[in-house]
Amino acid sequence: MRSRLVVYVLASVALITFFPCIVQGLVSCSPNSCKNGAACVSNPGGEAFCNCTPMFVGEYCQHMNPCHTGAGPRCQNGGSCYVGVSSSGGPTFTCTCPVGYSASLCEIALPNSCDSDPCQNGGTCSLITLDKYTCTCAAGFRGNHCELVDHCASQPCRNGASCQALHDSYRCTCTEGFTGRTCTHDIDECRKDLCVHGQCVNTVGSYRFLNHLSREMVNDFDVWLKARELSSILNTCVLT
Repeated sequence: MRSRLVVYVLASVALITFFPCIVQGLVSCSPNSCKNGAACVSNPGGEAFCNCTPMFVGEYCQHMNPCHTGAGPRCQNGGSCYVGVSSSGGPTFTCTCPVGYSASLCEIALPNSCDSDPCQNGGTCSLITLDKYTCTCAAGFRGNHCELVDHCASQPCRNGASCQALHDSYRCTCTEGFTGRTCTHDIDECRKDLCVHGQCVNTVGSYRFLNHLSREMVNDFDVWLKARELSSILNTCVLT
């Protein structure tokens, strides 16, 4: 029994010596161990940590953020900067470069398909890969290379209509209740004599009716009441 106890104690000492427990976070926010204006935050589990400002990193926010050490961004040409930990324990950084740029700070431009300025009329060329691109056209132009005039740019179609740009013109698809080349003419639905037991009143883009059906014109009161309810809900001449 004693020999087993000795083995257990030795094994426990070995585990603690060679595989120490890694404790993350602070023991407490009292006192505040965070530096450089950082806030000490405690979570519901009782653990505490430092919430660093953007200019500092580290467990206690004791290191300058290597991504913010100059007047401008550390990574150039739209590159993204990520903070890491060096072998010595201090902070380091790496840049992830956008398509078309390379090197540690993304400072070197690579030959690509936008170099030939393929986008016309003030369009902006954006790389998908080094060999593929897309053009974002300026207002008033369309097409793969912004080579066509966008006749819908002035929004000629009115009253919620959709516009389709053609080679030298445009086409409007009107919403219900409107007509005309630019969908500005209201359709008079009442010209179709929709109502028999009421008066049709034309409205912009639609119509409504005044129900003149009296109780004496319908023998069944329930039928008359239901008809009036449907008429008010659907706003249509259900009694024609």
